[in-house]
Amino acid sequence: MEGLLTALNHRLIRLLIMAICLAVTQSVAAERTPLLIFSDQGDAYATLLKTLEQELKITLETAYLQQGALDQEKSLDRTIVAVGTRACEFVIRNAQPSTRVLCTFLPSQAFTVLSQNHQASLLFINRQITALFMDQPFSRQLILARIIQPNMTSVGSVFGPSSRVLEADFVRVSTDFGMRPVYTLMNESDNPVRVLTPIISDSDVFIAIPDSSVFNRTAAKWILYISLRNRIPLIGFSTSYVDAGAVLGIYSTPTQVGRHTADLIKTMSSSAELPEPQYPQYYTVSVNRTAARTLRLDLPPLELIEEALRTSELLYDRQKN
Repeated sequence: MEGLLTALNHRLIRLLIMAICLAVTQSVAAERTPLLIFSDQGDAYATLLKTLEQELKITLETAYLQQGALDQEKSLDRTIVAVGTRACEFVIRNAQPSTRVLCTFLPSQAFTVLSQNHQASLLFINRQITALFMDQPFSRQLILARIIQPNMTSVGSVFGPSSRVLEADFVRVSTDFGMRPVYTLMNESDNPVRVLTPIISDSDVFIAIPDSSVFNRTAAKWILYISLRNRIPLIGFSTSYVDAGAVLGIYSTPTQVGRHTADLIKTMSSSAELPEPQYPQYYTVSVNRTAARTLRLDLPPLELIEEALRTSELLYDRQKN
C-alpha cells in the first residue's frame, strides 16, 4: 500500500511539473506574440492583417484606434506592431519601459517627423523602435528612371510641407548617381502650373513623391499634363498614377508590406536587437504603354524591366555597404 501511494505521489509530481512547464511555455509564447494596433479599419489594413496571419501561421491579437481608448487589459508592455502613422504615434506616446515597437505601413517622412518630435522618448534613445516604410527609396526609383532613360543627367521632383524632410536624401542619392537634382517646395496656396512647369521642363525624368498637400487631385492633373506636354517621363507612386498617364509606377501593395512585416516580426522574436528602419523589400512595377508611346519611349517588356531593377539594386547595395 505504501509503495502504491509513493508511486501515485511521484506520478502526481510529474504531472504537476508538466503542467507548470506547459503554463510557462504558453506564457512565453503569449509574450512573444505581438499586439497589432491599427490606425483605422479598411480594406488595406484587413489585407495586411490577413497576410501577416498567413505568413506567421497564427491568429494575432488586434486593436483599433478608431474604437476610442484601447482596452485597459491590452498592455503595451510587450512587442507592438503599430500599423499606420496614427498608431505609431499612439504607441510612442504611451510606451512602457519594456515596449518594443515595429511601426509599419507608414510613409518614411512620417516616421522621420515622429523621430524628430519624440527624440527624447526612451524608445528612440534605447533603440526599442523600428519601422517598415510603405514608400520606395530614392535609389530604387532612380535606378528605374535610368532603365527607361539611360542617358539621363537630371531628375526632378517637388516637395510639399510634409515631404520636405526628404529633400536632403533626394539630393544625396541623385548626386550619388551622378545626376543633377532639380526640385523646389510647393505649398497648397501656390499656383501648381507656375511651380511645376520649370521643374518638369528642366528634368530628364520627374519622380512624384507622396505628399497630401502637393499631390492632391488638381496638382496631380497638372503634373501629368505638363510632363506629357514636355515629353518628360513621369514615375508615379501608385497604380492610379499609372492609369492616369505616368509612364511607370513603383509601389508596395498591402500584401507585400504584410509579407515584409512578417519577416521582421520573425527577426524580432529571435533577437533582442531590432533591425534598422527600412524600405519595403517587395514591390510592384507597372507600365503605361500608351503613355510610353506618346513620349516615344521604346520600353522593354515588364519582366526585363523588373529583372534589370533587381540586378542593379543588388549592385548598388553592395557598393554602398
